Amino acid sequence: MSRQRNAELDRLVRTGNARLVRSLVGKLNHHQDAQDTAQDAYVRYLRMQNPGPISNLAAFIGKSARNLAIDKLRTRKRKRQIEPPSFDGEINDLAGPSSDDPERNLAARQQIDAISEAINALPPRCRQAFILHRFHGLSYDAIALELHVSKSSVEKYIIEALTACRKKIL
Repeated sequence: MSRQRNAELDRLVRTGNARLVRSLVGKLNHHQDAQDTAQDAYVRYLRMQNPGPISNLAAFIGKSARNLAIDKLRTRKRKRQIEPPSFDGEINDLAGPSSDDPERNLAARQQIDAISEAINALPPRCRQAFILHRFHGLSYDAIALELHVSKSSVEKYIIEALTACRKKIL
């Protein structure tokens, strides 16, 4: 590898790595995965034989890193194989510890049942988006990539799900 190419990459890592990692955290929703993906993009560039003239190395590395992030999200999706879940376990955890007051326990149980019913009644994509965001902690960008929809569609799905839950418990 030429000294010039090495110097360019070194300069890019020092000046642009933090920005690249931040953009990848937005997609992957996990800081360590974002750092690993940025590192993989740099390594991919270093392994290229005669890459030819690259007019904007930062854009080239950024595009490579985004492609790697998409691959990582697809791999996660295959591993997780999203299915419409039963909320009994996850929603029950929201209730917290039971109290000594049977009436409070009953009221909490009824609220949990109402929320579970509202979520299960949502359209499939809306339900998936809500579950991925609220129970798995994925960002809107990551959900959009997984569901093959726009970020604004994900926002609408989340709003629809929250509205349905609020209507059920009020």
